[in-house]
Amino acid sequence: MDYRITTRQTLTANFQTSFFPANPLITSTNRFSTGQSNSIDSAVTTINNEASNRTTSQANILYRYKLDTIGSRLDAGYYYINLNNTYTADAIYNYTFPTNNTVDFSSGLSTDNPSKISIHTFSVNLLKKISKTLTYQLGAKYTISNTDNAITYFSGVGNTTAIDTQRSNTFKYHEKILAIFGALTKNWKNWGLKVGLRAENTNYDGISVTSNQDISFNRWSLFPSVFLQNQINNTNSVTLAYSRSIYRPAYQLLNPFENIQNPFYIQKGNPFLLPYFSNVVELSFLMDGKYNFTVGYKSTPNQIDNIFRNEGAVIISTYDNIDNNSNAYASAYIPVTLAKWWELSSSITFRYAKLTINDPGDFREKAKFSQFIQVASKFNLNKGFYIEARGLYVRNQFLGLYDQDPQGKIDMDFKKSFINDKLTIALNLSDPFNLQKIGYNIQESGFTRDVIQYLPTRYAMLGLSYNIQKGKKKINREQINPQNGEEQNRLYH
Repeated sequence: MDYRITTRQTLTANFQTSFFPANPLITSTNRFSTGQSNSIDSAVTTINNEASNRTTSQANILYRYKLDTIGSRLDAGYYYINLNNTYTADAIYNYTFPTNNTVDFSSGLSTDNPSKISIHTFSVNLLKKISKTLTYQLGAKYTISNTDNAITYFSGVGNTTAIDTQRSNTFKYHEKILAIFGALTKNWKNWGLKVGLRAENTNYDGISVTSNQDISFNRWSLFPSVFLQNQINNTNSVTLAYSRSIYRPAYQLLNPFENIQNPFYIQKGNPFLLPYFSNVVELSFLMDGKYNFTVGYKSTPNQIDNIFRNEGAVIISTYDNIDNNSNAYASAYIPVTLAKWWELSSSITFRYAKLTINDPGDFREKAKFSQFIQVASKFNLNKGFYIEARGLYVRNQFLGLYDQDPQGKIDMDFKKSFINDKLTIALNLSDPFNLQKIGYNIQESGFTRDVIQYLPTRYAMLGLSYNIQKGKKKINREQINPQNGEEQNRLYH
């Protein structure tokens, strides 16, 4: 909703909420060799009956004051996100053992794990055009995040059994981030230059109530950026860019709770994860206003990655600042018009990645040359009928620290318009051939594991829209860039 107070002042507000219920039934089997013949003689099959309901609410308010007629403005905004998630699970274990073996494991367990995350973001941003060729920008952003997560384990299936006090826990996390930034943009002749600097203070504390384990962190960091562009002519340009960025762990990764998938596989977070930083240099060339070619180098020390460890037969999946990652890459984006009704676009990326894994007692270095290919084909047929097919293929790349199997995916969209484009029916097919899966090989000093995960990416979505106005509806709204994009990304992992 936009409310125009005066010709120069605008107040924008919006609210949205979403619900995502899920009730998956997951079956997994672990097979073991315990005899000297190395033949499989033991197994455990786990049936996980999970139920969750995630509700996300967002509210944004922005005040904009236009300082002049050439684009100068002052923005002040407030952005709010609230996530409530209820989660329960019943895990039932079925064992197969040699006849002379004594079963001493439990037959199952239940968990109740509600969580709540609230995020408040305040921002102010001044964009001042001194002239048509000189602009400066000053701003600040302050974010307050609160996480409250409790987990209750029951020693048997069902919440009427005894509570497992050793595993049950409550985790509370509070975070405050202050960012102050400035940028200067200068254009002259065929050149453009933009330099920026952001100073950021990260301050957080958390406590695991049951274990009385606490964490805290307080640090200032600087993030410079430089963009230099040469406009060769109206359709060709060259850009050189450097930037330093910060990546913070998702809120759930900081949670120390154990998520017991089965008696021999446990997932848990790490409250001692630290933000990590990347330095990126890129050189790109835009040709004929549509073909794009890029080469770059990215260095990321102390990157957070998923790592697997074992305690006897039990495999622990957790996260750590364990990887020094550097990679060089080259990419190309090439769109082609084959006919008036047929457009084809393709992008390809070649990447050489090197990992230095700082696992205590198991230092390793790994390198790969990977390829990523994506192709989209669009057909604009007669009488308002539209088809698009998109495919991707990735091979020889890392998934975190581990070697990933090749993977691919195909999506398809169909759209048909009726009644002079007033009525539109759209059908979206995501991964209709069920191609997408993640396979990777875990090679650790104490064990090896091959993993294949089929992702829940196959679905169909049918949409119907009707335009009650004559012709296409045009809405002149203020162009707003939400200032809490990073916080939204950290909600989900």
